[in-house]
Amino acid sequence: MRCNQKWRLLLLLLPLTLNVIELNAQQNTLLERSSPEQVGLNRFVLQRADRVIEQAIEDRQIPGAVLAVVRHDKLAYLQAYGNKRVVPSVEPMVEETIFDLASLSKPLGAGITIMQLLERGEILLQDRVQRYLPEWSKDDRITIRHLLTHTSGLPAYAPVQQVLNSDTTISPPARLYHYIANCERGSEPGETMRYSCLNFITLQYIVEKVTAMSLSEYTTENIYRPMGLQNTGFLPPREKYAQIAPTEVQENGEALLGEVHDPLARRLNLGNSGNAGLFSSAEEVAAIATMLLNGGKFRGVQLLSPATVRAFTTIPRGYEEFGRTLGWDSYSAYSSNLGNLTSRLAYGHTGYTGTSICIDPQEDMAVVLLTNRVHPKDSTSTIRLNAIVTNIVSAAADSEERLQRFSRCYSERINEFAAEEPITSNDIVMCGNSLTEGGKEWNSYFPKLKQRIVNRGISGDSSYGLLYRSDEIVTGKPGKLFIMIGINDIADGIPIEEVATNIRYLTEYIGRMSPNTKIYLQSLLPVDESYNRYRGLTGRSEDVAKLNNLIKEMAEEQPNITYIELYDHFLDKKSNALRRDLTNDGLHLNKKGYKLWAKLLKPYI
Repeated sequence: MRCNQKWRLLLLLLPLTLNVIELNAQQNTLLERSSPEQVGLNRFVLQRADRVIEQAIEDRQIPGAVLAVVRHDKLAYLQAYGNKRVVPSVEPMVEETIFDLASLSKPLGAGITIMQLLERGEILLQDRVQRYLPEWSKDDRITIRHLLTHTSGLPAYAPVQQVLNSDTTISPPARLYHYIANCERGSEPGETMRYSCLNFITLQYIVEKVTAMSLSEYTTENIYRPMGLQNTGFLPPREKYAQIAPTEVQENGEALLGEVHDPLARRLNLGNSGNAGLFSSAEEVAAIATMLLNGGKFRGVQLLSPATVRAFTTIPRGYEEFGRTLGWDSYSAYSSNLGNLTSRLAYGHTGYTGTSICIDPQEDMAVVLLTNRVHPKDSTSTIRLNAIVTNIVSAAADSEERLQRFSRCYSERINEFAAEEPITSNDIVMCGNSLTEGGKEWNSYFPKLKQRIVNRGISGDSSYGLLYRSDEIVTGKPGKLFIMIGINDIADGIPIEEVATNIRYLTEYIGRMSPNTKIYLQSLLPVDESYNRYRGLTGRSEDVAKLNNLIKEMAEEQPNITYIELYDHFLDKKSNALRRDLTNDGLHLNKKGYKLWAKLLKPYI
């Protein structure tokens, strides 16, 4: 019945993690590709994120998105959804789409750069800004650490038009520089946390002063190019425009394309800006996350030291109340994209255009969700969507310690399912354990049937396992669904009331997700304990009959469920056990047993 009789099926309450064959990685890909299962992710749980994102597109919250999930140095999930452009024409989203990252530019641009300068001995976190920017008042106590943690007291933003209308004898970037140096501070440094674009623009000024290079030049030469990133950088060249997702339609009727959406970065800083202006694809953002998860190393190149990464991604001593690291959100008011299920070590950031990154070192995993929510107009929010997607991906992850606890046959079957044609509304699906799996090609019992019968039986499966893998089944919205489950639960000592509850949850979930699917609950078959083959079932025959009664009562309460009585037809009335002419081991069926089963199902098929 089970590939491993000691396997505790109760563990399937946890997200499924399966050890399957590794997918072939293309030689020239930036990140090595893998199946979700190879890195301990349940693909069927991940597919819930697909549906959530697709629903957001249907509800017109976003025109499109790309989701990337990396774990253990591998790109385990990369999906594109919807459209990258909807006006004046429609263009579908693709995995390689380049996005305006908006405020993800802060940690991924100026933030990483400052940390490089720190470890190279060029700056100190406690250095005052005035040390590098003499135009600032000598009385100004703002430090680099204050800027990184948004505790400087600088205003959140700058009045763009007012600054543009100021001293027109100097360039727009110079006007912005003068404004930030002289604007009124809202609080004393270190007193409170106020998220401010001006903090990271000031960091940009420091970078450019120390390196004698623009932020765009420095990041390209010292970060993105050494990593092998081809689609990441400020001020993207025109030859990249065809790959870029446009943002908001402007007063001239045209959507911004290849120009940063943020007004400060676009109109005053001319695209080279510490607060926004970075463009990239989901895979390349995931590559940067992988570098951080690997202690600053990527493809043999050490961009940051492990000590620098720790400092970059943990909250400084004395700053715990603010919930921010040196560039990242941890538990501040802006960290909702981290969801509810990530570890205490998780950190991340969001961008105004609808971009999000969440990195969880404890799970060695990162979630990158890039959308162009401001296209064609700025009227929606992705705050809730970001959190939901992060929660789903977090729920799909399991620890390496538990990976080996799952039966080999389980993973092999899941791999087989993934390789088959997807379930459709025309299909009939048989769900269960090794009894169902043993029926193999169920269509052979019904030669005149034109519909496909899909075998979704797995040796060793339980009500918990079927409940968790039900997503793959209900997504296709099959016409009919035949379920026989519970004997392994009984063998593992699970109370029959708990098994019945799981089956109820399963049928209710199927009813919600696929209301047109006809559900058939089959009774469990009797067992013959005299064979002494399955110790877990010794003395449990009465529980089989009792569970059948609970299943029958459940079916009678729900109008969309039909109960099929099989037990009595397989029972030897004299021995009160499974008929010996139908089995070879007291539990599994022989050819005669399967023929009888098919005969009993024929009126419902």
